[in-house]
Amino acid sequence: MSRQRNIETIESSELVTIGELVRLTGMRYSTLKHYTEERMLPFGQAEENLTRRYNREETIERITLIKKLKSEGMTILEIKHYMGVSDFSFSSCSEDNLKARTQDKQKNKEVNASQEARALSKT
Repeated sequence: MSRQRNIETIESSELVTIGELVRLTGMRYSTLKHYTEERMLPFGQAEENLTRRYNREETIERITLIKKLKSEGMTILEIKHYMGVSDFSFSSCSEDNLKARTQDKQKNKEVNASQEARALSKT
């Protein structure tokens, strides 16, 4: 059994386990596992020990959204539809793919910020 990482390490990590998500969000393991099985939380899988790894930032945002929508009375099926779950292909998702997707999102944020800055400077 591996030693638990401290919360500071987890909070600064790009990828986390479901157990670490439990610690970060306060949600039950069984709830997060259910959301994963319902394809609401994308993950990559490390080849060597088949441990699921979640992008910390993206997954916490998704969990927050799920909580909000549930509090507004939406069902899991409605939340899945709202989130466009069918757009994700988890079966082909590897840890490398997850990192690449995260890097692409960061690049897009940087490009958008740059474009917004140029637009503001023109006004």
